[in-house]
Amino acid sequence: MVRASTLFAVGAFLLQTSQACRATKECKFGDADSLNTEELDEHQLDGLRLLKTSEEDVGTWVTEKEKIENYMLKHVHFMDVTETQELEELGTLRRRALTKRQTAYPAPSKQATANPIIARLVQSNIQSTITGLANIFNRYYRGTYARSVTGRAPGADDNASGVATILEALRVMAVAKYAPGNTLEFHFYGGEEGGLLGARDVFNNYAANNVNVLAVVNQDMTGYSDNNVIAVYQDFVDTSLTAYMQRLVPVYTSLPVVTDRCGYGCSDHAAARAAGYPAAYVCADTMTSSGPYIHTTSDTAQTRFYAHALQHSRLTVGFLVEASFW
Repeated sequence: MVRASTLFAVGAFLLQTSQACRATKECKFGDADSLNTEELDEHQLDGLRLLKTSEEDVGTWVTEKEKIENYMLKHVHFMDVTETQELEELGTLRRRALTKRQTAYPAPSKQATANPIIARLVQSNIQSTITGLANIFNRYYRGTYARSVTGRAPGADDNASGVATILEALRVMAVAKYAPGNTLEFHFYGGEEGGLLGARDVFNNYAANNVNVLAVVNQDMTGYSDNNVIAVYQDFVDTSLTAYMQRLVPVYTSLPVVTDRCGYGCSDHAAARAAGYPAAYVCADTMTSSGPYIHTTSDTAQTRFYAHALQHSRLTVGFLVEASFW
């Protein structure tokens, strides 16, 4: 039996319906056979990567060195579509349907169920996860030019904080033996800095197999917040789901909600959106007030991270319980 599912990850929550999307005329998506495999194979043999910097961009083939020096080190937002060129085509019909539908989500009403689970959250668990991940040294980038970008970068805020937020939410829901009406998935993606590689691979597979997804909520960096807020981003997201997340913040956290925009391909939710799934993006602060030390040796654990990441865990549990009843 295929259940509904909420996919929740450090890159995203995902919520699927309780029935599988069958291969009908209403459910079929683009034909992946239209991919120019000859061109793909030829460029891959040359060690090239295909990068896009906007939805309209047809893509540019670059070397790994050019990708690192001209995109990653210059903080240019991009998606690496080399192995997943069919993703946008697979998601086209789904995206059109989403734009036309713009679902009206129900008002938050499950606090009586969610709050006892939220009460089980433990801030010291979040602290242990963040400090533990930030102290791992044996992380490697495989590639000819890896040494230019793989100096020590502890990654406490980006993104051990997001991992800790989601792991703690997963822990309390497991301890509570919560039985959701929709399937809940907790996702942790690799390769985000390299062009959303992990998230695109996952959602390319989901789209190709007509997996029915109700919602994807991405949380990237939940620790550092100059303004002590929760930011819900407004661009390259699903409008209705985003508005719903804004409504949940004051219900399940004690922090004010703010909004911002981050541009094309700024985090893993963009891969879900490319596949045509409703996606939202929640972060610890706005772009101008987010952690100043990400991608550097100074992205180390700070005491103030833990309470803020806990607020994101509260929001996570609240969302998952509410979404279980859609």
